[in-house]
Amino acid sequence: RARRGQSDLVLAIADPLDDRLVGCIGIHRIGARAVPRSAMLPDEIGYWIAREVRGQGRVTRAVRMLSAYAIAELGVQCINLQTKVGNAASQHVATNAGYRYVCRVPATEVDDDLNDHDRFVMTRDDYERANGPADAGVAWWGSDVTGTPSASGSVSAP
Repeated sequence: RARRGQSDLVLAIADPLDDRLVGCIGIHRIGARAVPRSAMLPDEIGYWIAREVRGQGRVTRAVRMLSAYAIAELGVQCINLQTKVGNAASQHVATNAGYRYVCRVPATEVDDDLNDHDRFVMTRDDYERANGPADAGVAWWGSDVTGTPSASGSVSAP
């Protein structure tokens, strides 16, 4: 179960054909307490993907997988995800994975970020409403789309 200050879990998003690094995903500040006026939230998912593989659903799949793992295995009650205002691609990933938009946070309300952010959250109920049982989502963990273990714990996404 998640404990205060347990740290981060960061994974590679690898190309399933050649295991080449094409992105990264992580859940950060697992179990930490929220810090007033900070944009750095506890239990927060973050990601990036290489330009040449954008729009293929890899990040959405990785977000679903890591969210299921965080809920079912780490015991995270509410996962946070933030996008910069205007980042339509990341907002699309969040909503497609089952995250709920909750608010816009202006940069003037935080002391450690100069950008306005749109904030999304996911609970177990949100995950299961969008994706089915979280425990079933964990069954894919550590395997590629063929069900075989992927190299070095990477998330292989078609």
